[in-house]
Amino acid sequence: MKKHRSLPFGYTIADGQLIIEPSEAEAIRKIFADYAGGASLSELAATLTKLQIPYSEKRTEWNKNMVARIIGNRKYTGADGFDPIIDLDIFKEANLSKDQKIKKQHCHDNTTVGIFRARLICKDCGSRMIRLYEKRNREQVRWICENPECRIRVCIPDELLECRVVDRMNLIIDNPDLLECPDCYLIEDSGSMQRSKAAQELGRMCESGNYSEEQLLEVILSGAQQRYEMCPQAQGNAITSVSIAFSEAQKREELDTELFLKTVNYILLDADGKIQLRLKNGKDI
Repeated sequence: MKKHRSLPFGYTIADGQLIIEPSEAEAIRKIFADYAGGASLSELAATLTKLQIPYSEKRTEWNKNMVARIIGNRKYTGADGFDPIIDLDIFKEANLSKDQKIKKQHCHDNTTVGIFRARLICKDCGSRMIRLYEKRNREQVRWICENPECRIRVCIPDELLECRVVDRMNLIIDNPDLLECPDCYLIEDSGSMQRSKAAQELGRMCESGNYSEEQLLEVILSGAQQRYEMCPQAQGNAITSVSIAFSEAQKREELDTELFLKTVNYILLDADGKIQLRLKNGKDI
């Protein structure tokens, strides 16, 4: 029977009548049941492709967007004059699960990604990196150096960036000797570089005249904070607090947000997508 993909998956035309296509209807029931049971859109797409269930005459490969459209289509409950394939309860259950997953992803954006956005800097020039992404393809996340003389661009998914940060933190937990600061020059060099970059940024803003009072105040306060961190007492406190925090930590597969905030000043990102952590004791690891 010829498939009319101008119609929703699961329906076809026979003898001029809109009818349910039995094999497609069975696939739809599986999609709703499995998704409500916890399967992801990508997992369902892979399963349907493996089972060689054709979406249309010329397409047998599924993607998560196709699955998402089916889950959100009320016609399968009998709306708009279509014969029902599923009952309203399973439709509501699947879409509640969908909303919860979207909410969870949104929370991830407001926590982990937000934390990284505030601390990610270019390893080459020390300027802030700006995160950009295409809403239609969230895997294509780009970080761009805001320094017009640098403008390094790095494509790295949020999940991979988080994984690399977690790997670095686990490396420190496994190797506490990495935290040792045999000479204060480590902190002094780091602090001097940051003060220099803050001064350069302030100079660029003043020369261009393209800044707000809030931006100017932020740069000035950042420079003051860096000068404070260079005083001997602040250095000693930073070294001690970072060491204690890591000594009490356990290795994890996901980001330990509390440990990260206690110990990390910046994430340094290079053009190849590799990272280092600039800790609050002045060390880059």
